[in-house]
Amino acid sequence: MEKKKSKKGIVITIVVTVIVLAVIGLYLIGRNSVSMAERMTLPQYSIAEVETGDLAKTVSAMGSLTAEHRDLSTRIPLKILSYPVSVGDTVAAGNPIALVDRTALDETVKNLRQEIAEHDREIQRLNDAHDTTKTFTSPYSGRIKEIHCEIGDDASSLGTAFVLSADGKMKLETKLTEKHDLNTLLTVKADGKSYSGTVVSLDSDGIYKLTVTDNGPESGAAATVHNSNGDQIGSGELDYNNPLTIKSDPGIITKIHVSENDKVYKGTNLLNLKQIPLSDAYAYEVNTRQNKLDDLDYCLNIQKKGYAVVLEDDVTVKSVGEENQTVPPETPFASVYTVGATELNIQVDELDIASVEAGQKATVILDALPSEKFEGTVTKISNVGNSEAGVTTFDVTVVIEANSSCKIGMNGNASIIAQQHKNVPVIPINALQHEKDEQYVWISRSGVLPEDRRADPGEKVVVTTGLSDAEKVEITSGLNPGDKIVVVTRPQLPFDMMAMYGG
Repeated sequence: MEKKKSKKGIVITIVVTVIVLAVIGLYLIGRNSVSMAERMTLPQYSIAEVETGDLAKTVSAMGSLTAEHRDLSTRIPLKILSYPVSVGDTVAAGNPIALVDRTALDETVKNLRQEIAEHDREIQRLNDAHDTTKTFTSPYSGRIKEIHCEIGDDASSLGTAFVLSADGKMKLETKLTEKHDLNTLLTVKADGKSYSGTVVSLDSDGIYKLTVTDNGPESGAAATVHNSNGDQIGSGELDYNNPLTIKSDPGIITKIHVSENDKVYKGTNLLNLKQIPLSDAYAYEVNTRQNKLDDLDYCLNIQKKGYAVVLEDDVTVKSVGEENQTVPPETPFASVYTVGATELNIQVDELDIASVEAGQKATVILDALPSEKFEGTVTKISNVGNSEAGVTTFDVTVVIEANSSCKIGMNGNASIIAQQHKNVPVIPINALQHEKDEQYVWISRSGVLPEDRRADPGEKVVVTTGLSDAEKVEITSGLNPGDKIVVVTRPQLPFDMMAMYGG
């Protein structure tokens, strides 16, 4: 029995020993595996230099090519028989785009010539009845107080020719040092003369209004008020009580019939005028005749081109109207593009539209011509957005320097240079570190990296940044060109390896 117990004890001891050794082994393996994971995730350091370069902020958007287009219309009612072109055709300058009815056009030409002859006769009649001189008379009665014209003046360029006092009175508004009733007579002195003044009103601010004759005193003259004892009780400036301005009829002034302070009546001669402009009726006839003459020239040009509407520039047909129809004046009968697709109409996201301005440069790449880059300029930005599925975009027009390969309807992408900084300090974007709201880089004063990759790679320097792209970032403060900085790269272990080593 004792031997069996001894053997059993030995077995238990061996088992316990194996278990302890296994635990110790697993512990050591686990400790070593953490170290391996740590070693595999230590950052990699490299030295870079702050350089000087250019950076730009761009706004990219898709769109399609189009071209400037215009509607074609007629000056006169024009019967169009047919269109010898189709939508999408390029029509060279001098080739017909529409053929018109000969009979109808010939009748229009005949009628226009008759109408022009009638206008010529009426113009001659009005010219024969026209007086080249006239006398301008006063439209009101009163006293001439100011004359604002001279012989030789063109009266049509004058604002006011005369200022007239309509009620025979000048006024003086002032506070008095003593009270007086309405209609009290006081003495008003101005320009070294004395005038009888009448108190005509008193307002709530204690301002008296006195009137004196307009025969003599001038507007703006300094005046004083005196009582019956001769004491001065107030002062102010004289002004017109009821002034009227007179504007002359047009013409060159050859004589002025009145002087300042003259009394005039309605109908009194004021001015003699010459070179009187022709009447409104004459001007109407002349303008109407010219319009008819332009219509006639338009028709004769169509006749000369073989009864066809011909354009003077190369175009691409956008649309045409119905054949065998009479088109009213100023009504489009066709629409054409200028030859060559020159505009890319793009849709810019609302988050970017504030950065886009007319005049900004852009680079355009067309899907159909991926190897070519076209320079462009932003020319138009819509103020009204287009909303669809919760996304708002704004139409922006980019005019490009196109070639014959560019065709209307081609799709492309425009990269608009919204902001550009040249010759500024730049660093690799992965050299920039972030900690909370702070941006910093590691700067290496010696240019030597630490052997221990768990140590700080250099001196921490806080920086501010400007523009950036996928590779570089602008440094606006904290670094100078030529500074040595440390680019920190942190390897990422695959997920299965992180799990293996307890990461």
